[in-house]
Amino acid sequence: MAGSNSAFWQENCNVLAMKQGMLMVIELACVPQPALMQRARVVAAALQLGIYVGCLRDDSELPPPLPGRRQHTENLRARVHARSRLALERRLETMRADGLDAEGSVATTDSVAKTVLQLVREHAPAIVMIARKSHTGFEQATLGGEDFAILRECPVPVWVVHPSRHGGDKILGAVGEPAPRPDGPTLDDRILDETARLAQKLGKEGHAVHAFGDAGLVSLPLEPAAEDPTDDLGTSRKDARIERLLAFVQSHGVAPEHAHIYEGKLDRVLETEAGPLNADLIVLGSGCDGRLKRLLSGGTMEKIIDHADTDVLVLKGERPPAPRPRV
Repeated sequence: MAGSNSAFWQENCNVLAMKQGMLMVIELACVPQPALMQRARVVAAALQLGIYVGCLRDDSELPPPLPGRRQHTENLRARVHARSRLALERRLETMRADGLDAEGSVATTDSVAKTVLQLVREHAPAIVMIARKSHTGFEQATLGGEDFAILRECPVPVWVVHPSRHGGDKILGAVGEPAPRPDGPTLDDRILDETARLAQKLGKEGHAVHAFGDAGLVSLPLEPAAEDPTDDLGTSRKDARIERLLAFVQSHGVAPEHAHIYEGKLDRVLETEAGPLNADLIVLGSGCDGRLKRLLSGGTMEKIIDHADTDVLVLKGERPPAPRPRV
């Protein structure tokens, strides 16, 4: 499956990015959750997108066809499917009454992530929206779970809805240290551009958040700056980095007072500061590292989604070209 997903990305990523006109809502249950549907309606109306709701039920969660009771089990599964379809139709009718172009489907599958990729391939949405799930300690340690698999593999932005979000007045764009742009806009450029666009469409304030990692700043008292500022881990290097960051966010229309710079790891910063900053949404980027590297680095994206008390929108970075086989 990994090879086919990689080929799908390489061949279709640019096409998917161009065909923007739909918000795809993925519900990993039989009945659409009210919080997810409400958020989808608001976002779709603000961005002028149609809505496609895909209700996917993991086949393993349904009653197994036991010997001697196969017909009974099939009838039970059919009733569950019919109820799901009825509940979905009611949601779609409500959204259509609000003037939204809404459609959807109900299906069972033995691989939710694979089915989501197939739906993305068929409908080419602008955004995929899912609800945040609770994870066991094992899933957190291994970055397991269908929602994390969707986040890793989906080639379009994924919006994760917090079921009990309070609805703040700010959209936070989480950016790293400004990098050169040899081949066009970087992922951080896209994060700030998307933050500004969503802030304007949703009537929020656009802000930027940056965190110096543990290796970015020393926590001990700083020594006097060296004569060569580029070879110094003290005050001058800190100030230079902050100046570059402020210039970068201002180039994207973010006012200096809307730039928030912290010392520490990004996931911990957003977990503790998203509430005080009254965030409605965090926009962040996800690289294309392999799962092993993500496990070793601690899965920053997954930690933010699990612990931040707000919605999270994940933009995907450029996937590096596949290595050429040795001759």
